[in-house]
Amino acid sequence: MIINKHINHKQRGFSLLEVLISMVIIAVGLLGLSGLQIASLKGTTNAHSRNVASLLVMELSERMRANPLGVAGAFYDNDVTCDTANAERDCRNTRVCTPNQTARHDVLEVMCGVKRSATKREGGAAHLLPAGTLQVNCTGSCGAVNAIHNVTLGWSQSLLHKDQNDVDTNADGSSKTLSITTSIIP
Repeated sequence: MIINKHINHKQRGFSLLEVLISMVIIAVGLLGLSGLQIASLKGTTNAHSRNVASLLVMELSERMRANPLGVAGAFYDNDVTCDTANAERDCRNTRVCTPNQTARHDVLEVMCGVKRSATKREGGAAHLLPAGTLQVNCTGSCGAVNAIHNVTLGWSQSLLHKDQNDVDTNADGSSKTLSITTSIIP
């Protein structure tokens, strides 16, 4: 007679295969979370840029309301670059400026920032927004009392794709620019 002895084998701990499978699952989950974190960070950056752009457009509109002669003379209507920002006359403190000079100074400060020293500026669309641009144009008769002025502030949006130069681009390689346009009657 053969006696079948049942040997009791108790498993203790995990096998190496189970540990490796668990590590792969955890790694895939962490990779997905890191992708969500990057998307969240880019969304936060875009929201911040939109907020800064809105504040800068509001600032320029208030400066235009404070200089009605500059608005009536259509001195705010121009494209702005910061190349000549340091050569412009500073219309702060004790200097007296014409409405034209004040208008140019207002647009330069909103675009290029406030002059802190002979060569340094802080703030403005050029420093606070990625690839910031500013345009002011008038529709209709610019010298009229109720002339509508369009203030457009543009910037480059943070996207999920980067090109070989680490510049944000769309999936097709083009960069995406956002803008805010506000129509005001100063």
